Amino acid sequence: MKGKIFYIIIVLLLAAIVAVTFYLFSFLSEKKTAAINRSNAEFRAGMEQLNSGNPDKAVKYFSGYIRDYPADGYGYFCRGYAHEQKNRYRLAIEDYTKAIELLPDSITFYYNRAGASLVAGDFEAALKDIERLKTLKPEYGNANEIQAEALYKSAYNKVESSDFAAAEELLTKAAELNGKSVQIFYARGVCRENLKRYKEAIEDYSKAIELKPSNGEFYKSRGFLYYLQKNYRQAIADFDWALEIDPNSAATYFNRGLCHSFIKNYSKAINDFTKAIELKPDKADYYLNRGMVELDAGQYNAALNDMNNALRLNSGIGMAYAVKGYAQVKLEIYKEAAENFRKAVQLDGSLKGRLSPIMEELTKAGY
Repeated sequence: MKGKIFYIIIVLLLAAIVAVTFYLFSFLSEKKTAAINRSNAEFRAGMEQLNSGNPDKAVKYFSGYIRDYPADGYGYFCRGYAHEQKNRYRLAIEDYTKAIELLPDSITFYYNRAGASLVAGDFEAALKDIERLKTLKPEYGNANEIQAEALYKSAYNKVESSDFAAAEELLTKAAELNGKSVQIFYARGVCRENLKRYKEAIEDYSKAIELKPSNGEFYKSRGFLYYLQKNYRQAIADFDWALEIDPNSAATYFNRGLCHSFIKNYSKAINDFTKAIELKPDKADYYLNRGMVELDAGQYNAALNDMNNALRLNSGIGMAYAVKGYAQVKLEIYKEAAENFRKAVQLDGSLKGRLSPIMEELTKAGY
């Protein structure tokens, strides 16, 4: 589950950079009389290099401008942005901080420093900047989005320490600020799933699907929760969609096969387990479950073959010996069946109560 959230984090980092870029040029357009039209040649040269995609050269020109005009916050701001284009976030934050010291009422300076802090992983600093920004301009709607992003990333730190309750609380605040973020709803669903609040987790996964119906992981996650709640038909519907998007997911075929087996759709279950095995032939559980369905479907030789494959991959599965025993009883191979039942109980004591009656029958018969 953590891996899922980590994948989402990478996407959001890229989104943060794009957002910062957009607002920089929006800011420059609004403030062109204060910045772009400066008469100093070094400042103009720095802007030209920025616009030409040469941030390193821009840094040199802005540094020269700052040397001549150390009290101008715009010089620090533009050099900070140039550093940010080369992923030098700490240097960018230092320049944005100096710009804020010189011009403490500039909302754009706070916005850009918050964005750089997010990417640098300093989520608390980002939140403080957004709070200041909202104080300066309460109607600044985009502040809510970046604050939501900071809360989201703070929640990830909580997930890393398995504090799902704290993460869920942060994500709820984030969702209130940005109700259109698919990542926030999916991440909160993951947290609620780990907290075993399945109904609420399903609601979050459903919201994520509504916002981005092309993501197969969302259907897989919701389908698995439907499976846990024994809502097998709804789970199958979600796994159907997931496989439309990702037809090479062995785990999804396996999970759909489990659902089919519980509603006694044996042929469909066997087909799904077979597909899972084709994609992942080294999974003992896949052979075990296909063999169990084959046993229920009266395909005793096939069940025996699958149990042998399961035990070849993992010789410690007590249930595999039990299924072998049942299949052998049906095939009237009683001596081997009795031996396999004994092995099953030795490996898995929880099977004793279930197997005791048939083992007693075989013992009375001399096996």
